[in-house]
Amino acid sequence: MGTFGFDKSVDEIEEPELFTEDWYTARVCEEPRLEPNKKKKDKKLKSEGAGDNLVIKLAIEHPLPEYNGRKFTLWLPYPDAEDKNLYDARGMIVYDAKLERLAQFSLACGHMPAGNTIEINAGDRVKVYIVQGMSMDGQKIVNNLDNFAGFQPVDWVAEEPLNIPDPTGLGDDEAF
Repeated sequence: MGTFGFDKSVDEIEEPELFTEDWYTARVCEEPRLEPNKKKKDKKLKSEGAGDNLVIKLAIEHPLPEYNGRKFTLWLPYPDAEDKNLYDARGMIVYDAKLERLAQFSLACGHMPAGNTIEINAGDRVKVYIVQGMSMDGQKIVNNLDNFAGFQPVDWVAEEPLNIPDPTGLGDDEAF
């Protein structure tokens, strides 16, 4: 075992500066892939939330080097046959709710969902909303993606309303 010296003390290690809560442009930096969610890996039942996610790795595009390239992972629930017989808390068929979310992401990336297919590719660009919250261990404030804010095309400006057509034709739930 050796002793190693450095140009600065370990007491001087600086934490990264957090993003302010706002919309940021991100690039899909790997081909999306399907993975079982944690509950499915833990061999839980479908009724306990077991299922699959479409895992999308994102890298932030930012002019400042201390922010550019920061990585985030987006886990979007992926529909399966059992979801066609389940309803969410809004009364929407779970399969449709999951498919709608995937279609919204694809559309924000610039792809038009067609029939029973959507497209999401490495290199696609999209705006995501970044928030500040507690780390998993509850020890410090970190940045996370706000999955509930939705997704926007990269040319979208936050001050103007965006009218993205509903690719599923199911309508929205604002009346509920």
